[in-house]
Amino acid sequence: MGMIAASCAETTSPQENREAAIYTTVIRWSMAEHPPAPPEDPDELPAVFVESLTPEVIPIEVQVEVIDRLIDEASVRFTDSRAEAVDEDDPAQPVRAGSILIGLGAIPDGSAPSLRVEIYQSLDDVYGYLVAVVPDGVDWKLDGEPEVTEAEGLIVVED
Repeated sequence: MGMIAASCAETTSPQENREAAIYTTVIRWSMAEHPPAPPEDPDELPAVFVESLTPEVIPIEVQVEVIDRLIDEASVRFTDSRAEAVDEDDPAQPVRAGSILIGLGAIPDGSAPSLRVEIYQSLDDVYGYLVAVVPDGVDWKLDGEPEVTEAEGLIVVED
């Protein structure tokens, strides 16, 4: 996996590098704000499931770069199916042990973008934020405290 990540990092565009750096910053913040329960195996890293909050899929080059940037902190998995992250056999549908489910919105253009971030812990525990970021050298950092908003993308609507 490391060789794949390294080879893709060399071919990412400046826009893809920007998106990967911003998403990495936001994922780190999300893990600190809503830490996942420890994994069942103490030698494992926490699992971070990432779902796009928009109809567009996060580009594979960005996904690989994010995974590479967080390789020593978490096992990051971009998912198309929430069943990968959630225990659907439990009526509360919590995230799987040792994991967190993060929904990421699109990153607007500009030098100080804000993006929607949602964190799912169970059917009753879904948190929404508007997170502003600014450049910090080659990386990005949060620009103040994220604004709490209503969760929209990771909520489950009962039929």
